Amino acid sequence: MSGGVRKSLRGEHGAAAVEFAIVWFVLAMFLIGIIQFGFLFNQWLQIEHAAREGARWAGLRNDADFVRTKVIETAPGLELTAADITIAPGDPTAATPNTSISVTIHHDAPVFTPIMTAIFGTEIDLSASSTQRVE
Repeated sequence: MSGGVRKSLRGEHGAAAVEFAIVWFVLAMFLIGIIQFGFLFNQWLQIEHAAREGARWAGLRNDADFVRTKVIETAPGLELTAADITIAPGDPTAATPNTSISVTIHHDAPVFTPIMTAIFGTEIDLSASSTQRVE
C-alpha cells in the first residue's frame, strides 16, 4: 500500500464510533418515549375498564360507596381513591330506571423518566368516563 492510502485510512479510524454515539442518543430517546407511552397507555386502559365497570354497577345498584369500592377494586395497580371517582348524578339513589348514570375517573399518572419529566412534568392527567342506563 502506498503512503497516501494508509494516511486516508487512519484519518477515518473512529468515525463509525462517533456516528454511532450520535445515532445512539436519538435511538435511546425513542426507546424511552416508547416505554413511557406504553406505561401511560396501560394505565389509561385500566382507567377505561374501571370506569365501565363502575358505570355498570352504578346502573345495577344505586349505591355510591359500593360503586367507588368496585372501581377501586377493578384497578388495583393505580391506587385510586374515592376522590378520583365522580358519579353523576351526584346522588345515585335518586336515579330512576331508564335514566343515565355516568362514572368519571381522573388519575394523575406519574412520569418516571427524567427526560420525559423535563418535557411533560412529573404527572400526566388521565381521565375516562362511562355512561350506562339505570336498570
